[in-house]
Amino acid sequence: MTGLHRLTQLYPIRLAIVIILYGLAGWLGLLLAVPPGYATVLWPASGIAVAALLLYGAGLWPGVLLGSLIVNLSAGHAAAPDGIAATGIAVAVAIAVGSTIQALVAAGYADVSASFYLAPSFAPTGAIVGGLAFGFGMALVGTCGFGALVRL
Repeated sequence: MTGLHRLTQLYPIRLAIVIILYGLAGWLGLLLAVPPGYATVLWPASGIAVAALLLYGAGLWPGVLLGSLIVNLSAGHAAAPDGIAATGIAVAVAIAVGSTIQALVAAGYADVSASFYLAPSFAPTGAIVGGLAFGFGMALVGTCGFGALVRL
């Protein structure tokens, strides 16, 4: 039996183990959640994801994605009174994609130093325009809320 053949035989087993361990660790993390149950101080599933990627390579990212998706779907993000909500599924998928990217970055497989947001150059025009736009938006939000209170 060649080494490559043996690795391809072990891949589905390792993938299933990552999914199961991530699911169990996510369930444990949800037990530690602060009420109402979505925010937790500890998330042991992230450690499982990073360890799996460090030990067996970036090829196990689908296990992290599926494990996170299962945890978030079972946590009630997709539950609706009349069945499954599309927005709940979208939230669970977004969280799963974020968890996968987070694990890939933590394991060193994604290079964040080439990010546009980490560029060393400073653009004063963009900072001034952005600050003014932010300030204007905050002023509008503040006056809208105050106007609603005055009308009551």
